[in-house]
Amino acid sequence: MKIIVLLDGLYAAGPVIELLRDYDMEYLIVAKRKKLTKLFEKLDASSQVKLHVIIDKQNIRHEFRYLEDVSLNDSWDYLKVNLIEYREVDETGKVRYYNCWITALSVTPDTLERLMRAGRARWKVENETFNTLKNQGYHLEHNYGHGHKHLTTVLAMIMFLAFLIDQIELRCCKVFQAALAKAKKLSYLRIRIRSLFTEFIIPNWQSLYDRIALGNNATPIGIPDTS
Repeated sequence: MKIIVLLDGLYAAGPVIELLRDYDMEYLIVAKRKKLTKLFEKLDASSQVKLHVIIDKQNIRHEFRYLEDVSLNDSWDYLKVNLIEYREVDETGKVRYYNCWITALSVTPDTLERLMRAGRARWKVENETFNTLKNQGYHLEHNYGHGHKHLTTVLAMIMFLAFLIDQIELRCCKVFQAALAKAKKLSYLRIRIRSLFTEFIIPNWQSLYDRIALGNNATPIGIPDTS
């Protein structure tokens, strides 16, 4: 399956889309009227615009307008995109949510809702990532300063690397998952790991996680660190 990159309106530009295409990645990018004026003029004027409405169980009306295979803008006229306009309307007729996206993914009545849900999920993904990096042990803040020789970039990359490893472990590593379940929270797991590193010489990660998950029932973790 291809990666689908979710981006805000800042990245709705020819060079970005061309780069994503070069890497064989799909995309779903927020589209703003003020930035992509020509594209929205076509949406408002074209006879090829399609309409689709979904009314859910809560009687919320999901209104879609979409235009397929249209040039991004005059400067990048060879780049063809699909434009989706979406409104969420409550029972009183009030528009509760409005947004637009461009994509190269197939846009049909069967895929519209999934594309809309994916586009709206970007804020959830982004905000939860920021929350994790700031508040769950990675200490990614705005107060590190610039430092010398790109210090702030080095610190950020080290934190992102740690975050990536943790994400892989959360998905794939059974002993990490067991240790996290025992600790209840990632921040608590961090405290437990630090305390064990302080008290013992750790031979390997599995021994460390087993100790946290199984307590005294685990294989002895190693000799005490008396340094």
